[in-house]
Amino acid sequence: MAPSWAAALASYELEHPSEGAASRARLTRLRRLGEDVGGDPWDVTPADIAQWLSGLAASAEALRKYRHAARSFYRWAVECGHVDINPVLQQAVSTYTADSQWADALSQFEKAQRGGGLADETIAIRVGHVRRFARETALEPWKVTAADYSAWVAGLAVASSTRAKIRDSLRTFYRWAHQRGRIDEDPTLEPSRRAKTPEIPAQWEAQLRPWRSWLRSAGHPEPTVRLRMIQLRRFARDHASLDPWSVTIDDLIDWLAGKRWASETRRAYRSALRSFYRWASDTGRIDEDPTERLPAIRMSKPVPRPAHDDDYERALRNAAESDRLALRLAAELGMRCGEVAQVHARDVAREADGWTLLVHGKGSKERVLPIDEGMAQRLRAHEGYVFSGQYDGHVSPTWLSARISRLLPAGVTMHALRHRFATKAYNVDRDVFTVQQLLGHASPATTQRYVRVDDAAKRRLVSAVAGAV
Repeated sequence: MAPSWAAALASYELEHPSEGAASRARLTRLRRLGEDVGGDPWDVTPADIAQWLSGLAASAEALRKYRHAARSFYRWAVECGHVDINPVLQQAVSTYTADSQWADALSQFEKAQRGGGLADETIAIRVGHVRRFARETALEPWKVTAADYSAWVAGLAVASSTRAKIRDSLRTFYRWAHQRGRIDEDPTLEPSRRAKTPEIPAQWEAQLRPWRSWLRSAGHPEPTVRLRMIQLRRFARDHASLDPWSVTIDDLIDWLAGKRWASETRRAYRSALRSFYRWASDTGRIDEDPTERLPAIRMSKPVPRPAHDDDYERALRNAAESDRLALRLAAELGMRCGEVAQVHARDVAREADGWTLLVHGKGSKERVLPIDEGMAQRLRAHEGYVFSGQYDGHVSPTWLSARISRLLPAGVTMHALRHRFATKAYNVDRDVFTVQQLLGHASPATTQRYVRVDDAAKRRLVSAVAGAV
């Protein structure tokens, strides 16, 4: 091995001591890299790495480990300033240009606007304004910053009324993009609103973006993707001085231990961290996953929170017709807010034994619920989505949840109506498995967390036991 390689590996080993079989194996692979490639380690190119890997007589799994070892070594070299670019991370340049991105984005935006029932003239004006912005800025649609947007609007040589209309069109476009998950921050928001959320450290944001794409490519629902990003961003803000790949299990344990969270919240954050670092390990960004040995978190005792009958009936009396229908779907069929938002007239069908409603549940899972003729006719009276809006043609679940919650007492949410359904359905004949299917739960254990057992039923059982003695 060349002296320059020996010196470089000795320095690397000082910061990455061989404490364990995995570390020793990684160093062995790096020594082979130095022997096979030769020369100066800081002059190695992507072509050298590719040629070296192609010449190894090894299995696909072994080649992956060799590549991971080289990536880890050169990541360290970049951090130390020995090289400017990691030669193991070179990727092909995308041919997806800004023009192509705008064309696709505007096509999808226009489709969403039509699904919301807007007039063709209004849609054409909005699309035209956004197309002008794209043409004059030549920026990629999802990389536009607040400064880019503000500078362009301020530089428009148009009347104030026209500027206001253009600004509204861009706000509509980016609000739609934010709801669809294409962007995490809306560049058209007013500064006072944007300033409420602290910035994410650049070294974290650079890794969170590809992780978000991975979540979406795996088919995770958009609300889940957003929640995972919120959770990791919170961790990132609390560790702004740390590189994502420098986090240790002690850092994770200290952070989780310092939060006064309910068990469900703690489990959710643990799951988000596990997902992020498993992805990093699987894609070769890290050699060891720091979350592998995180302690398991026990589930807390279930506390069902069904909405009270009086609160539900009062909400029905005060609701407009559309909101009344949303309330009924949640309380009488046990549907989630996101499922109610997606109800479409075509989902109603007449079967041999009566009317049914196809429900689009979490994780793209569907289930069929029986409905009475009155409900079927109310849903079939609509054209398209029952609750139309600009979120893929239907209302945003977040917006619908907030609207319905305003009809209920403080602390009572739309989800409490689902708990109400579960409780009432179970207390009919104590059939937890049927209730599980109606709610769309994967496990009856989850269903039990929704059901509040009737006190009268407990009293009857106790009395029956006492009478049998």
